[in-house]
Amino acid sequence: MKIKIKRLVEFRLYLAIELVIFVVFPLLINEFWPQFFKIRHIILGIGVVYAYAIAKSHDISFSDMGLRKENFKESLRDVMPFTFVMILVMTACYLVVPGLMRVEQLDDVLQVSAVRFFFVVMLPYNVLSVPVQEFIFRGYYVPRVALTSKHKIFTTIWSALVFMFAHILYYNILFNIGTFAIGIVYARNFFKYKNIYSLMVSHAILGTIYSTILYLLATQ
Repeated sequence: MKIKIKRLVEFRLYLAIELVIFVVFPLLINEFWPQFFKIRHIILGIGVVYAYAIAKSHDISFSDMGLRKENFKESLRDVMPFTFVMILVMTACYLVVPGLMRVEQLDDVLQVSAVRFFFVVMLPYNVLSVPVQEFIFRGYYVPRVALTSKHKIFTTIWSALVFMFAHILYYNILFNIGTFAIGIVYARNFFKYKNIYSLMVSHAILGTIYSTILYLLATQ
């Protein structure tokens, strides 16, 4: 039975089924039950448990998932130019077309004092959300998709699409385009350096800046 389940995970059809269960189905629920948005982090937590189980069953080690010290500096050096470009794009959009960056679902969460914004939003985001996202979407998902295909282009695009769809709940086209671009660049970087700590740094920087912009838009 264990062997059959292990082989099942390696089929592309099962890859599509995973997409439906963890992305499409939650999106449909959110359409009819908007309160679902508030428990999105629970789904992320379930994803961590599932990712660990599948990785363990296929002998994907923590090192394979990028949780290692090797290549940190090289990986960070490679991803930082993209990070700076994204910062410039976000800054330009905020100054020229700020309305395009707004995420209305987060307005209520962000309409708080600066101190509460830091401790309730930014601190948990950087300490918990960013590491978990990189663990799932790069550390786990890139090697997981690679189980079904030896083509790096397919794995890169598929993982980037899943990363983008996982953020569609925010209903912001500019944000979705940005997450897709991040998914492409981060997957390429992961293939080359196998280190997600550097990607966590980049992700935290971009997320902090974007969250700050959203905070300014929600409280102005």
